[in-house]
Amino acid sequence: MDALIVKFSGEGHRVYLLTGQKYDRDTYKHVFEKYDFPYGSENVKDIIASVYPDIVIHTGAFDTNYDWSAAREESVRFESELINIMMAFSPQKKGRFVYLSSQEVFESSRADNISEDEAVSVSTFKGIAVAQGEEICANHRKNFGTDVMILRFDNLYSVPQR
Repeated sequence: MDALIVKFSGEGHRVYLLTGQKYDRDTYKHVFEKYDFPYGSENVKDIIASVYPDIVIHTGAFDTNYDWSAAREESVRFESELINIMMAFSPQKKGRFVYLSSQEVFESSRADNISEDEAVSVSTFKGIAVAQGEEICANHRKNFGTDVMILRFDNLYSVPQR
């Protein structure tokens, strides 16, 4: 996340951060405004309405606010909070929503390339939640006409250290 913040602010963008409230980190360099609210909070709607962002990046599969050791419970929270953010974003009718997914939506590694339209194949709760996040985003794009992009990263199975 720090690298994204540095990149966007270095290009002259004003960066706002919704933390999800898991960590007590006080400052982020180059962040214009930081909001410490859970993603499921009703305040998310007001935050997005007041910021009126050009782009919202949902760190999805790589969000450190989720503890996947209790994956069944976290998957429910993950999906409901994603829906809350997307519903807060859709009324503004501008900007792009980017959801970060991973190769985790496929259980086995493959030697050949995986096409965009290949069906997901998972049985873990985290993998299912990430895959359902992709579906939620795709359906939101279709039903609400919002500009939603799903980025599925290859060979990235955990939160990057740098």
